[in-house]
Amino acid sequence: MNKTLTQSMINVLKTGTVVYKPAGGSDRTIDAIVTRLTPGKNADGHTFTPVTVICVLNDSTDGIASDEINIGTDRIEYSVRHGQATQERAIHKITHHDEGILRLEVC
Repeated sequence: MNKTLTQSMINVLKTGTVVYKPAGGSDRTIDAIVTRLTPGKNADGHTFTPVTVICVLNDSTDGIASDEINIGTDRIEYSVRHGQATQERAIHKITHHDEGILRLEVC
């Protein structure tokens, strides 16, 4: 997916903004599609932390470039629940990337 098409998609579907907080770098606010998944239980019945999927432009200026992310040290600040204060969460993994979009799992 190319950058122009992806930017248009994010502009239409965006659910808010997030703040990318790279370790050792400058924070930046980014338009994003935030999908909050409900918490579940693992095999032994313990509740685990809900996962959030965040889609942004794969771009170091208007989004986050896939080659600049440091998994485990970079963080994303966003509202974990609608209407609540923002929280910082760790980027757990990159679940998809192409020339236009970057999909992150945050928990």
